[in-house]
Amino acid sequence: NPETGPGKGTGADGSGYGKGAGYGGTGGYWGGNVYGSITAPTDIGSGGDSTWTTGGRGGGAIRLDVSVNTTINGTVSAVGGGASASWYGGGGSGGSVYITTTGTLSGSGSLSVNGGNGNYYGGGGGGGRIALIYNSDDSSITKTAYGGISPSNNPAYNGETGTIYTNTFAGCGDGIVDGFETCDDGDTDSGDGCSSTCTLETGYTCTGEPGFCTLDVCT
Repeated sequence: NPETGPGKGTGADGSGYGKGAGYGGTGGYWGGNVYGSITAPTDIGSGGDSTWTTGGRGGGAIRLDVSVNTTINGTVSAVGGGASASWYGGGGSGGSVYITTTGTLSGSGSLSVNGGNGNYYGGGGGGGRIALIYNSDDSSITKTAYGGISPSNNPAYNGETGTIYTNTFAGCGDGIVDGFETCDDGDTDSGDGCSSTCTLETGYTCTGEPGFCTLDVCT
């Protein structure tokens, strides 16, 4: 909703110019701050600010965890909303798209977490966050996290670009915790505390490199 969320645009100045919301990038017109994870984004976007109109809503959060090959030929969108068609509203920030696939990523679709546009002198919303983790990538997928535009023609009123992160599962099982991994016990077996995709399994604690995993016991 407008003016809500950890990166909300708040505090329109004496002229009533609404501030854009932030998430992956800062909101325009010195608006809302960045927050959340770059490598594993799951947050929704935040709402823009306005004095005399309605600021834009933040984009949603899309999470896909696929254990086979993944093909994206359509549009996956978590864009921020633009301010209503009246003076000075700030745009909402883009949301998040987080996709993990243990197979091959393919397709020619698009992923978008762009920030919403401001209205008149209102600030644009910051771009959101995209993260893609795959075994191999044969795709030509378009990925955008642009900041929203302010019609003011002042670059400082535009939202900042968000983040786009890509990585592979290739390093899983090498005993080193890096990138997307939350554990790495030196193999790619599931059921031992650290899964085949090097994420911590429920009920286990893993420490060290390579990880030593133990089953949590209630006392």
